[in-house]
Amino acid sequence: MGAEQNLKEWKPLGNFFYDLRILTRQHEVLQKNITSEKNRLHAAETAARQVKIELTQIKQLITFLKNN
Repeated sequence: MGAEQNLKEWKPLGNFFYDLRILTRQHEVLQKNITSEKNRLHAAETAARQVKIELTQIKQLITFLKNN
């Protein structure tokens, strides 16, 4: 059982791993946002009535999200 095992003393993760976790989560959120905006762009492009300014703004937002 637990008393019979020779376990190492638990030590918290280093700062590198905490930073990596935060950056990974941020990247995941950005990817989800990009996908969402691409879906919105597709819907706007295939709509019965297209609004040019809307398409332009969505494209600009996708570009912004990709570059940041």
